[in-house]
Amino acid sequence: MYTLSRIESNLKATPKQRWENNKRAIITLQDLKTTKNLPTDEEITILASFNGWGSVSQMFNTNPSGWEKVAQTELKELIGEAEYNNAAASSLNAHYTHPAIIRSIWNIIYQTGFKYGRILEPACGTGLFFGGMKPFYQDKSQLFGVEIDSIASTIAQHLYPKAVIHNSPFESCQFPDNYFDLIISNVPFGSFGISDTRYDYLGLKIHNYFLAKSSDLVRIGGLIGIITSSYTLD
Repeated sequence: MYTLSRIESNLKATPKQRWENNKRAIITLQDLKTTKNLPTDEEITILASFNGWGSVSQMFNTNPSGWEKVAQTELKELIGEAEYNNAAASSLNAHYTHPAIIRSIWNIIYQTGFKYGRILEPACGTGLFFGGMKPFYQDKSQLFGVEIDSIASTIAQHLYPKAVIHNSPFESCQFPDNYFDLIISNVPFGSFGISDTRYDYLGLKIHNYFLAKSSDLVRIGGLIGIITSSYTLD
């Protein structure tokens, strides 16, 4: 299972370097799909360098220039117009969490006395919160992830092969209520809502929707560790 310590060298990368990392990860992912081989250690390292699209959002500008223009053309050639549009749409929220924040949240979870169980990471990206777990959580728990971006979700499945990763919007995933022992994530933020008939009457913004649905999915006595907006408390 992949760990956070192996990706921290990417933190100081420039936007252009992040794009190059993303490009290498996509090419590696496509090669693995063709060969149907399990990834080597080197390929795992390349896949884990994928940064999401929020960190390179400038390459989705309408009239890019310089490296952004080259990157935009290369990405369209790599994944096609439809998938490119999906990547562009996700760039608003696809900002991956700093490992220091992930470790801090896990330290709080550990201090509560949490042992192990069913753990869900909605909006999981490439599964960074899985990578921040203490080893005994990884060994004894059942891991579930939800990620709308097909590239990130496929990478997450390669990095954490024992996890169950759903490539789907969170609102489309049908988990039973009171099922999870822990839900942990850095959820999407925004002033827009999510259409889900069960929660529409609440008029929730996207981050509060994730929190509301999580509160139903976690069991009584379970835990939710989510980064959210100060407006949630207000």
